[in-house]
Amino acid sequence: MTGALAGLGLCHVTTAAALGDAATAGRVVLAGGGLATVLVAVYPLPADGSGSVPHTVVASAAFLALSVWPALAARRDAVGPLLRPLPAAAATATLLGCLAWFGVQLRADEGVGLAERVTAGLQSLWPLAVTTTTATVALAARRRR
Repeated sequence: MTGALAGLGLCHVTTAAALGDAATAGRVVLAGGGLATVLVAVYPLPADGSGSVPHTVVASAAFLALSVWPALAARRDAVGPLLRPLPAAAATATLLGCLAWFGVQLRADEGVGLAERVTAGLQSLWPLAVTTTTATVALAARRRR
């Protein structure tokens, strides 16, 4: 799990660096979320199930950054359709909703695993969806020229 988290974090940083169609603020926040994800791997939860302040801080930063970056990356003139304001706002609302669900489950100490995995899964898939649609549209535009 540690290696997967570190790899995912580096993928987010790489995506942020390569996603030139996105607004700079969104790219910076995505990269920050990626770095925080790497730090989650550096500061895992102890095996005995006790809490860890460093893990909680970096995991919270990662979850929040990876929830809000779509809205900050939005541009009206974006080539990628998922980088336009409406889809980006919908993605951010969905991700923040999942994050709120995870927070509620965490406080209630029930169903935490499912809420965490759904939230993290969607946060991991959104950059993939954005880059795939952006690349597809850009490639189609080049072929028409």
